[in-house]
Amino acid sequence: MQPLYLLWQHWLTGEQLAGWERALAVLDLVPGEVLVKAGIVAVVVKIGGKVVDVAKLSAISRRAIAKAIQFGSKVLPTANEQFTLIGKSGATIGVLLKEGADDVLRVANDGWLDDAVDIASDQVSQVSSSVVVKDGLGNVVTEAVYMVKKADGTVGFVKAGEVAVDGTKYKWTNLSGKELSWPKQTAQDIEVGITTALNNADDVSKQIEGKVGQYVSSKANVSGFGAKFDNAAGELDVVTDKVIIEVKKSAGSLKSDQFIKFIDPAHPNYLNANNLDVVLYIDEIPTKKWQIDKIKSIEEMGVEVVYSLSDLDKFL
Repeated sequence: MQPLYLLWQHWLTGEQLAGWERALAVLDLVPGEVLVKAGIVAVVVKIGGKVVDVAKLSAISRRAIAKAIQFGSKVLPTANEQFTLIGKSGATIGVLLKEGADDVLRVANDGWLDDAVDIASDQVSQVSSSVVVKDGLGNVVTEAVYMVKKADGTVGFVKAGEVAVDGTKYKWTNLSGKELSWPKQTAQDIEVGITTALNNADDVSKQIEGKVGQYVSSKANVSGFGAKFDNAAGELDVVTDKVIIEVKKSAGSLKSDQFIKFIDPAHPNYLNANNLDVVLYIDEIPTKKWQIDKIKSIEEMGVEVVYSLSDLDKFL
């Protein structure tokens, strides 16, 4: 993701960022736990008479707001933890807010849902599956959703195709028209897969995948383990209802481009049918500069990186 902050100007339009957008940019640079350690428990700004503590926004909300700004939308705080997204024409395209514990995106009638996407000219970004999306009638959208910026500068939201079940296979067609299929695993399939990986004396990497699968299954429902795609280069190491966890023994074998197909819906081999968040688990903490730089480039794509099992808890 391109930075929002460059002399406090929008990186794409050159417009000056509002005060609250500057605060959001700071939070994009400084993790929340760092602020807490420094004794900073709030980042409060006043917008049009409204007081907003942007530090209280969830990481999911901050990312959604940042992406809307990156795509050229105006984002106006209308209440604490409620933001209105304004499109090119000045019409509201959506409202991002909290409903109980949920981050919710209500797509307005002028925010499409649905419309065709031309991946040759349109910019496309995931709306995290952790965000509950509702249409103009208030109905929950069950399909994955993308934010799209058209070539003419208009911004809105479209639905991905439905994931179908065909016997023991999931089937789905991505935006590039590529038809994908992968196994629909039962709980027993997953349990056997984890046990087999743990007991693989010849492959340490598989043992680590098994260790992660075992830990995650003790905390959350695992819906996929070591699932290989039939007609694309890719494998889902550990999958829950919320997240895809890619598992690596060390940073040495990492290739940053292998994560693009989980992050970029416009990629011809995009595999993330449900727009799940992506986490990279690395069993060995990197120490060399080239390893750290490689990981940083992966984090900049929007992938979370962790080095311990307990660090996975916040994603489960």
